[in-house]
Amino acid sequence: MSLLSWTYAGLMRWRNRRYDRPERVTRVGVPVLSVGNLSVGGTGKTPMVCWIVRLLAERGHRPAVVSRGYRGKAGKGPLRVSDAEGIHSTAEIAGDEPYMLARMLPGVPVVVGSDRIAGAREAIAAGADGIVLDDGFQHRRLGRDLDIVLLDANKPFGNGRVLPAGTLREPPEGLSRAGVIVLTRSEQAPSPGLLSRIATLAPGVPCLTSRHRSAGLVDAAGREVEAPARALAFCGIAQPAAFRRSLEQAGVDLVSFHDYPDHHAYRDAELEALARSCRELDVPAITTEKDRARMTKAMGLFPEGQPLALRIEIAFEDDTPLRRALERSMGAPR
Repeated sequence: MSLLSWTYAGLMRWRNRRYDRPERVTRVGVPVLSVGNLSVGGTGKTPMVCWIVRLLAERGHRPAVVSRGYRGKAGKGPLRVSDAEGIHSTAEIAGDEPYMLARMLPGVPVVVGSDRIAGAREAIAAGADGIVLDDGFQHRRLGRDLDIVLLDANKPFGNGRVLPAGTLREPPEGLSRAGVIVLTRSEQAPSPGLLSRIATLAPGVPCLTSRHRSAGLVDAAGREVEAPARALAFCGIAQPAAFRRSLEQAGVDLVSFHDYPDHHAYRDAELEALARSCRELDVPAITTEKDRARMTKAMGLFPEGQPLALRIEIAFEDDTPLRRALERSMGAPR
């Protein structure tokens, strides 16, 4: 594994040097803002993408989201998941995260496909004056105006090794390409050692601290509901402990908790067993919005409106540097 990681790291360094040359990237004529990370696993990109899109829309811009559509069936694309006319695809085809973004950002164009340049052009055709590139830090072919890189404050560099021996997608020095760095899940102040290392890897780049907080529970129709006193919870995400902690902090007594691998494709038998447990325990089911996006065909197994979903949003200690970077990159609304 060490030899493979060393080889992979060398290839990524060569690739990055290649794409550092301006003639190697393609510009699409509107600002492109990338949200990404250094490692595999959840760092909170979806709440960050939502925060940026909503901020841009408030300021008169017409942003769109372009995503790879992980584990979807769009292939090269581009597939327009949603636009001003509504949602046109499913989680099975678009991927769970793009579909969830389409539900959370009504009227905003969401486009998926492995060809992100074609996806950006499709988004522009849908009326976008700016692109928010979801999970785009390692996608260098599409030129961008700002790279926002998220690091989980609890394990920002994993074990310090790249794939396959570690969880890093590229060597840590890649952080030097960032325009803004956001430490997520910073419930406690980051250590001076971590801040010093970030400053060494990315000199002069602003580093913000943030945390994820519950934005409440919603039913299957998207209506806000009160948190139940007791519940069964399940999820298939990269950070199940964070989901569990959020529910407990909301005062929910979890009588049963089930966690599955990230992006888990639920089988009917699994969902039937979860629904049966809810009936036996006489409690409602709670999951994440991303999980619920993958189980639209099986919603009828649960009582009407269930499973409930926990909404998560990002909250900054001071978001001024990020707002300023976005303003510089986007300019005035067209």
